[in-house]
Amino acid sequence: MMLETIVVGALETNCYIIADEVTKDAAIIDPGAEGRRIAKRVEAMGLTVRYILVTHGHMDHMKDAPLLSEIYGCPIVVHREEMEYIHSPEVKASPYSAQVFQTFETAVHDNGMLVEDEQHLPLGALDLRVMKVPGHSQASVCYFLEREGTVFDGDTLFWRSIGRTDFYHGSPADLVTSIRQKLLELPDEVRVFPGHGPATTIGEERGQNPFLNLSAGMWDF
Repeated sequence: MMLETIVVGALETNCYIIADEVTKDAAIIDPGAEGRRIAKRVEAMGLTVRYILVTHGHMDHMKDAPLLSEIYGCPIVVHREEMEYIHSPEVKASPYSAQVFQTFETAVHDNGMLVEDEQHLPLGALDLRVMKVPGHSQASVCYFLEREGTVFDGDTLFWRSIGRTDFYHGSPADLVTSIRQKLLELPDEVRVFPGHGPATTIGEERGQNPFLNLSAGMWDF
């Protein structure tokens, strides 16, 4: 698997480009900003983009998805239930946010792929499994490549931290459940590529993440 990380925007979001090494079929994960810069890198790598993958509907992860979908003529992939967040008036409180979310809504309407938990997406010889992990948002997802031992988990689990839950439609209880029942069920050697900060592994976070080693009572919501 080919893998490139591009840190974009004021919030330093990790945008990932992944591709099959043979077919050069590619996906762009969480293009939250700097879409033209991302496109230049894709072209330099000689890739054919098949999907724009969005882990969740926060602006720093999806703002330039419509631009890249238009450039490559490929669908924006987002969980079906996350569109409820995108459609909600609460996220459109400012003229800028209203424009960003309305542009995203239109792009998904025109060329979107609304996915469900445990759906599989083929990418050349790669297989991406959609894992719904609510908590940071209503229907955040991870994209897991089992054979490659790699998961792209958005803002769910970070190096020595976990995602915030104080946003609209966030839930501490759901986040804990998602981490326990989805991510911590993966093998220790699985590499975790989060939405911000350095990569890590499931094993490292299982053993060293302070938020995963709280007393049992503090995990009960």
